[in-house]
Amino acid sequence: MSKILSQEEINALLKNVGQEGEKENYEVIGGNEKKVSPYDFSHPQLLSKEQERMIENIHENFCRTYSVYLSAQLRLLAEIRQLSIEQFSYSDFVSSVSNPSCLYMMDFEKPNGRGILEMSSKLNIFIVEKLFGGQTLFKDMTEDREITHIEQKVMKRVMDKCFSELTKAWLSENDILLKYGSFESNPDYAQIVSSSEPVVVVTFEIVIHGTKSYMNICYPYNWLSKVMFQEEFQAQMNDEKNETSNEDQESVEEILMNTQGNLSAVLGSINLPIQSILELSEGDVLVLQTKIESSIPVYFGNKHIFNGNPGTHRQSKAVKITKVF
Repeated sequence: MSKILSQEEINALLKNVGQEGEKENYEVIGGNEKKVSPYDFSHPQLLSKEQERMIENIHENFCRTYSVYLSAQLRLLAEIRQLSIEQFSYSDFVSSVSNPSCLYMMDFEKPNGRGILEMSSKLNIFIVEKLFGGQTLFKDMTEDREITHIEQKVMKRVMDKCFSELTKAWLSENDILLKYGSFESNPDYAQIVSSSEPVVVVTFEIVIHGTKSYMNICYPYNWLSKVMFQEEFQAQMNDEKNETSNEDQESVEEILMNTQGNLSAVLGSINLPIQSILELSEGDVLVLQTKIESSIPVYFGNKHIFNGNPGTHRQSKAVKITKVF
């Protein structure tokens, strides 16, 4: 005969349904059940949500301005996206960096400190090659080695601009200055703080021709805390959050004006059934719908922007523009 459960037993069963994996989050302390939240001391959560949003806004501005510069230098579209903001101990960050890599030491002023910008060697080699006119695609790059002293000198100009844009993003009118310090390829030699100190790592994704690479910026938490707790800094962040500088607009306009497009002139067209198309052979004449005295359309991409008259110019076929839409 089946046993009839009491109300207390039913309540106990309902409480435990679907919560087997959560039992470990509760402990009985002093006769009372209390929730226990796990805390990982190797990844200390020192930043508040508001501070993380502040850092995110700062680096979104940096992504926009530096991607414009990088696209202009490489003469192709380079897109930079911010992926994450994470907190580690410095030893964990160093152990996550491959060897060899490209570690650019940043010197901070007002307040003083040091940080690291880390990029892959493969991306650095590709940038140097493109600056010298190379035609290799980023997806075809297989070389991943320590960059030479000559390549470091070439990359210094690129990184100086990077730190300049990063300084602007951190509001340089507050006298915050980030500049190029030195270069290291071995992460074990890049010591900016003690191994147990907390750092904040901002990770970026760089997309070139559909191929992805990554860049990390490592800030010591002690330096960040000095900057972000300044009242003037937080006030200016609120004032300038939605402003777009004239320099950004001019940079975008310059890239657009130098972008090459395809112009095509359509001589005419004709509609034929599939059977007639299959029966066409060499020597057949197609009578187009365009009249001899009619102008022909000129397209930019798929947009009809001009009309013109076909002709010749110095033994080449040409079109004279007669109307602009």
